[in-house]
Amino acid sequence: MTQSDLPLIALVTGANRGIGLEVTRQLAKQGITVILGARDFEKGKAAAETLVSEGLQVIPKKLDVVLDRALLVHIRQYLSKMDKGLITLMY
Repeated sequence: MTQSDLPLIALVTGANRGIGLEVTRQLAKQGITVILGARDFEKGKAAAETLVSEGLQVIPKKLDVVLDRALLVHIRQYLSKMDKGLITLMY
């Protein structure tokens, strides 16, 4: 399997409302599987269910950027090893 065969996956933090929710929607509309990160899992789950009802592939995940910073560092290191061009991880 080559890297071009891998599915596109995005992680969006603060995605249960506002700009994060809209970023999640727009990425998912382009066929990207989006992990919807939210501090409050129930709010994230509700937001994800709304997007899934629109036919989008969205997975809710409890994620507090402040508490899970080490996880984000690990994700950045993993993504930087992939030969996919420009990779941006904002937090």
